[in-house]
Amino acid sequence: MPYRGNRTSSGVPGFPQVTATYDVTGMPVSVAQGGTTTNVTSYDVNNVAPTQITTSNLGVTTSYNQLYETLSTSGPNGATTSAAYDSAARPT
Repeated sequence: MPYRGNRTSSGVPGFPQVTATYDVTGMPVSVAQGGTTTNVTSYDVNNVAPTQITTSNLGVTTSYNQLYETLSTSGPNGATTSAAYDSAARPT
């Protein structure tokens, strides 16, 4: 893939190395640090905000709406919590 100017790795002495991968449009696909990988599995229609993020080692998947409000979170044990919001973006 051609270089798009996105940082692919970063390090601070004393902390684990951070490595990122991107899709062909330059949007982050995954970020890995210290044995934990976070994957963005989908973006909103404008490719601005993620609509689903999965943290692989923790087995946690979080889904978001267009206002980046959390809609649901599934844990490693299969339990899912859901949220809903009113027209003023307040949790109901």
